[in-house]
Amino acid sequence: MTRPAQYAKGIAKRAEIIDTALQLIGSGGYDTMTIPRLAKAVGLSQPGLIHYFGTKDQLFVEILRERDERTARFAAGSFTPSRIARDNASVPGLIELYTRVMVESSGPSHAGHEFTRERYEMARREIANAIRQEQTEGKIDPTVDPAKAAALIFAAWDGLQIQWMHDRSIDIPAHLDYLWQALTGYSD
Repeated sequence: MTRPAQYAKGIAKRAEIIDTALQLIGSGGYDTMTIPRLAKAVGLSQPGLIHYFGTKDQLFVEILRERDERTARFAAGSFTPSRIARDNASVPGLIELYTRVMVESSGPSHAGHEFTRERYEMARREIANAIRQEQTEGKIDPTVDPAKAAALIFAAWDGLQIQWMHDRSIDIPAHLDYLWQALTGYSD
């Protein structure tokens, strides 16, 4: 087999692994998506599975990266935190995975450290841009500081997800909508 064919096969296998992991997490939650179960589902040994990503932590980062890309397509043109939170709530296992990776990757040596740093920066920027857009349209008070409001909204979002992991009655989208209204004076 030629190198380009091997490369294409490797890319396809990585995509299959990530898709299968997302399906397993979606159907059974974070705790049921084990490395042995995922490896079996994609027809690999455990070391063979990890070979495609280098480490288990990097695999989890790639799962979250794919989830973020899917969320971006879902939210294109209509970004509000509560809308995305409603979509996220449909797959509780991804909230669990996200929360664990965000906490574990706080150390600079973690495989996901740069991903999480960039993700936080991007998320605050997207929320701030949504606020600026609403300000331009006259829907949000122009005195609201988009960057500060975005940081508060994203901090609340992460905090609500941690609380939700302990108490599934927490309605993350409803709380984010309330905060959005309180900070911006506008309801989505």
